[in-house]
Parts: sequence; C-alpha cells; structure tokens
Amino acid sequence: MLSTDQIVALGTAQVAALTSAQTAALTTDQVVALSTAQVKVITSAALNALDADQVGAIETADIAVLTTAQVANLAADSAAMLSTDQIVALTTAQAAVLTSTQLNALDSDQIGAIETRDLAVITTAQLVGVAADTVAMLSTDQIAALGTAQVAALTSDQTAALTTDQIVALTTAQAKVLTSTQLNALDSTQISAIETRDLVLIATAQLAGIDSDSIAMLSTDQVAALTTSQVAALTTDQANALTTDQVISLSTAQFKVLTSAQLNALDSAQIDAIETADIAVLTTAQIANLASDSVAELTTDQVVALTTAQVKALTTAQLNALGSDQISAIEIADIAVMTTAQIDGLASASVAMLSTDQIVALTTAQVKVFDSAQLNALTSDQIPAMETRDVAAISTAAIADMTDAKLALLTTDQITALTTAQLSAIGMTTAQIDALT
Repeated sequence: MLSTDQIVALGTAQVAALTSAQTAALTTDQVVALSTAQVKVITSAALNALDADQVGAIETADIAVLTTAQVANLAADSAAMLSTDQIVALTTAQAAVLTSTQLNALDSDQIGAIETRDLAVITTAQLVGVAADTVAMLSTDQIAALGTAQVAALTSDQTAALTTDQIVALTTAQAKVLTSTQLNALDSTQISAIETRDLVLIATAQLAGIDSDSIAMLSTDQVAALTTSQVAALTTDQANALTTDQVISLSTAQFKVLTSAQLNALDSAQIDAIETADIAVLTTAQIANLASDSVAELTTDQVVALTTAQVKALTTAQLNALGSDQISAIEIADIAVMTTAQIDGLASASVAMLSTDQIVALTTAQVKVFDSAQLNALTSDQIPAMETRDVAAISTAAIADMTDAKLALLTTDQITALTTAQLSAIGMTTAQIDALT
C-alpha cells in the first residue's frame, strides 16, 4: 500500500492514469495528501468513483483548482457528497458550469453555502432546470443576488415555490422583470408579500396580464400604492375582481384615471363602496360615460356628493335611471344648474319624483321646456309648490294639454299669474273655466 509520501511523489501523468478502481481504493489520508497539481489531472471517471468519505477528504484548496470540465462532469451523487466548506470553495468559473442535475442533488445546507457571487453566474438555462424545491432553499441574500435575467427566467413552478421571505427579499430591479405568468403562479400569501415599492415598478403590460384572482389578492396597502398608470391599465375583468375593501383603498388620484369601461365593470357592491370624496373627483367625462345601470347603483350619499358640474354632465338616460330616493338626493343647487336639455329629457316618472324644494329650485327656463306629459305627472304637492313666475313660463302648448285635474291643483296666485296667451291656449272651455275657479 502506497504511503502518503509516495502518493505525493506520483507524477501528474501517473495520477491521470489511475483507474476508477484504483482511485476508489485510496484512503482518506491519501486523498488529503494529493497536491493541487495532482487533483487537477484526475479524470472525471476517477473522481466519480470516490465515496462520500473520500470526497469529504478533498481539501478546499484542491476543490478550487478543479477544472470546469471536472466540475461539469461530476455525477449528481458525487456533487451531493460535497461539504458546505467545499461548496464555498468553488470559484465563480466552477459555479458557472454546475448543471441543473448537480444543483438538484444538493441539500438545503449545501444550497445555502453557494456564495452569492457564484450564484449570479449560473446561466438561465441551468437555473430553469433547477427543481422548485431547490429554489425554495435559496437564502434571502441569494435571492437578492440573482440577476434580473435569472429572475425573469424562473418557471411558474419555481416562482410558486418562493417563500414569503424570498419574495420580500426581491429587489426593485428584480420585481420589475417579473412576468404576468410568474405573478399568476403566486398564491395570496405570496402576493401580499410583494413590497409596495416593488409593486409600483411592475410594468402596466405585465400588470394587465395578471389574472383577476391574483388582483383580488392584493392587500389594500398594495392597491393604494399602485401608480395611476397601473390603475388606468387594469382590465375590466381586473376592475370587476376588486374587493370592496380594495375599492375603498383607492385614492382620489387613482379614481380620476379610471376609464369609463373600468367604472362600468364595477358591480353594485363595488359602486356602493366608492367613497363620496372619490365620487366628487370623477371627471365630467367619466360621469357622462357611466352606464345607466351603474348610475342607478349610486347611493343617496354618492348622489349628494356629485358636484354641480357632474350633475350637468348627466345624460337624460342616466337621470331617468335614478330611483325616487336618488332623485330626491340631488341637491337644490344642482337642480338649478341642470340644462334645459336635461329637464326636457326627464321622463314623466322622474319628474314626479322631484321634491317640492326641488320644484321651487327650478328656473323659469327649465319650467319653460316642460311638456304636457311632464306637467300632468306632477303631484298635488308639486303643482302648488311651483313659483308663480315659473307657472307663467309654461309653454302654451304644454298648458293646453294639462288635464282638468292638474289645472285644478293651481293655487289662486298661480292662476292669477297665468298669461293671456296661456288662458287662450286653455281654450276657456266650460270644464277648464270651472277647474280654474
């Protein structure tokens, strides 16, 4: 049996000529005795013939001099025998040739021992082949050290295996390259772990590709942190997936950039969740383009929150979609600024919903466009509430078609205010004269 001195004395050509069987017969002391020059010439087959004790006996200085070919050709079983110190001793050049099979053979301690500088040189092709469980073994420092190309190359399974600590460890540069596919692979706990500073850097195109279910997983803090560009890029399905808490968390700046399509995608519960301060900042274009069904879902508090400019922007279809409580909630000041076109387009049923205070608030120009159907829809409380100057502004065509029952509701002051043209339009029939008196 060769002594350690005799082993040391062997030439590199002799060491290179050792068979697998001969290498496998070396004692651990003999392995320790090998010089770096000798270790560099051991064939891959001979290296793979070593058992765990022999591999463990290779000094870290000798590990560092292994050629990239020797490292690349290590069997997975042999790679799994490396100690954490030996893993640390690997050079970046050696780490760059580690195969996915070798990496998958390592345990969590060994994975954790890979230095960040070495991890950064592993190619995306190698990384893609790493098992999801192995990726989950990476430390937070190792995750943070991954290049953006490496992060972007992670498979859905690998992304889904990331721990919340690993997600928190992602840098803003790394978060910026996450694809929609990767983001869709995350569960609610992982989604919630994305830091807001990272979330705001995700491109709108990536964000638009995220599943609605994933959008619904965002925390209220995350939703509030979205940029206006990101909010404006949400698809209608994503907007519809927002929880009521998420809707509440949206800022006024975010609401101002919501498209009409997004707003119209909201259901009744979501619309109900919109805060009045957010209603008030919607642009007139957003208001005018709301579907009638969406307008019909507004709460009375939200109707009260509408500005005069927003009320003026409402279409007749939107106004006629409002219920009696909503109509009554329109403030007096807003009634007074409604256009004659809006008043003219009000359905008779909507006119009948106006409160007496709202009737009083109508301008003469507004009353002037009332037609007979609208006038005949007025109730016994509404007609007497009309100001005399407004009664005098009723068109002759409209008043001519008022029913006797409605004319009979006019007060004496209102009758006195009627113009000669209006009286003439009435025709002074017996029934009408009797109704007036």
